[in-house]
Amino acid sequence: MSLYRKALLGDVEQEVLRFTSSIDVDRYFVKEAIDVMKAHVKHLMSINVVPEGAGKRVLEALESASAEDLLSKKAEDIFEAIEAYLKEKVGEDFGWISIGRSRNDHIAAVLRLVTRRYLISIIKEVLDLRYMLLHKTSENLYTLFPSFTHMQPAQISTAAHYLTYIEEELSFYTRLLLDILELVNRSPLGAAAATSTMVDIDREELASSLHFSDMVKNSLLATGSRDFMLIASSILASFSVFLSRIAEDMIFFSFSGLIDAPREHMATSSLMPHKKNLVTMELIRAWGGRSIGLLTSILAVEKGIPSGYNLDLQEMNSSFISLLMRLLDVVKIFRDFISKIKFKQAERIETLILTDLAELLSLELNIPYREVHMRIARGISEMKDPSPDELLSFLKREFNLNEKIMEMILNPLKLLKRKGDGSPNPDAVRKYIDEAVNKINEDKGLLKRIISGIQPDLI
Repeated sequence: MSLYRKALLGDVEQEVLRFTSSIDVDRYFVKEAIDVMKAHVKHLMSINVVPEGAGKRVLEALESASAEDLLSKKAEDIFEAIEAYLKEKVGEDFGWISIGRSRNDHIAAVLRLVTRRYLISIIKEVLDLRYMLLHKTSENLYTLFPSFTHMQPAQISTAAHYLTYIEEELSFYTRLLLDILELVNRSPLGAAAATSTMVDIDREELASSLHFSDMVKNSLLATGSRDFMLIASSILASFSVFLSRIAEDMIFFSFSGLIDAPREHMATSSLMPHKKNLVTMELIRAWGGRSIGLLTSILAVEKGIPSGYNLDLQEMNSSFISLLMRLLDVVKIFRDFISKIKFKQAERIETLILTDLAELLSLELNIPYREVHMRIARGISEMKDPSPDELLSFLKREFNLNEKIMEMILNPLKLLKRKGDGSPNPDAVRKYIDEAVNKINEDKGLLKRIISGIQPDLI
C-alpha cells in the first residue's frame, strides 16, 4: 500500500508501485534518511511544534529502526517506509513528523550526506595512493624506463618520472574533490517541497545539527536541483577516465615486459594453461567507459526537466551511487596494485637516447639542431633497423664524437641530467617528492578541518 496517496487516489496497484518505488536504491542510504528524520523531529521539539512526549516516542522508534525493518515495507521510497514503520510503532503520534518537511528537501539532504560520506572516503584513499606513489618513486629514481608517444618508445626516462606523472595528476583531482566536498556540504533542509514552510524552522540550526557547513538558501534550488550531483559526477567520471588510462598503461607495460605485475591482480584462462591476465587493470580500464555512461545518464535526466522537483530526479540516484561506490573500489584496488608492482630496467634503449643525443651534439658541436636531426634520421633510414654496434659506428663516423659524448652514449644515466623541473633527472624528481609530500600534508590538513566539523572520530 502507499501511505501518501490513499486518501486522494486510493490504493495503488502493486505493479505501478514497483515501477515508481525507489526503495531498492534507497537501501544505500537508510542511515542518512533516519539521521535526517531524527534531526527534523528534534528541531520541531526544540521550537515546541511537536509535543515532547510524542517526539520522544518517535525518536526512540527511529533509534531502534533497522534497515531490514524499513526495506521490507511496500513503499514508494525510504521516507514513506519510515512513516509506515513509525505508524506501527507509535500510532498516530507518527503524524507529527510530517509538518515543516517534504520528501523533496529530505531526499536532497540525504543525497548530500551520502555524497559527503563517499567523497571523504575517496579523498582518503587518493591521499594514501599518492603517498604510495611517492614511495615507489623513491625506489625507482635510476630505473631506466621508456616514455611513449603514439604508443611507440620515444625517449629515455625513468620509472620514477612516470610515477610522478600519476601523482601530480592525482594532486589536481584531490583539490577538485575537496572543492566538491565543500559544495556538497550545504543543507537544503527547511526548504520543504519548493517554497519553504509555515513552520518557523531555524534552517541554520537544523543544518548545524547534521554538520552541514552552510545552506542552499533558495528553497527552489535546494529541492529542485541536483547540480551538486552533476558537478561531482563530472569530476568523478573525469578522474575515472584518467585511472582507466593508467590501467591501460599497466596492461601494456605488463605484456611488453616492462613491469612485473602482482599475481594477486591476475586471473588464469579456463582453457589456456599458460595465460596470466591482468584482470583488475582490465576492469579499471572498462570502468572509465562505464563512468562516462553513468555521467551521461545523470546529465540527460536533469537536462530534460523544468525547474522544481520532478520524480525524474529519482532516476539519477542509482547512477550516482554507482559512480561513488565503484570509484572508491577502483582507487583501493589501484593503490594495492601500485604497492606491489615492480619496474624492470629498460633494455634496447639505443634509439631512445637519440633525441637527447641530437640536442647534445647540437650544443657541443655548435651545429643547428635541425641539421643534426636530419643527418641522424637519414643514417637510420639507410641502415634499416641498425643494431646497437652499427648505430654507434655511424654516430662516431658522422659526427667525429669526442670522449664526453661517447660517455653519454655508453652510460645513458648521464643523459638523465636534464636541467628542467619536471624532467626525469633524479635531482629534479627528488625535489618533486619533497614538494609533493608537503602538498599531500596540506591536503590532509584541509580534509581534517572539514571532517572535524562533521564527525571528529573520522579523523
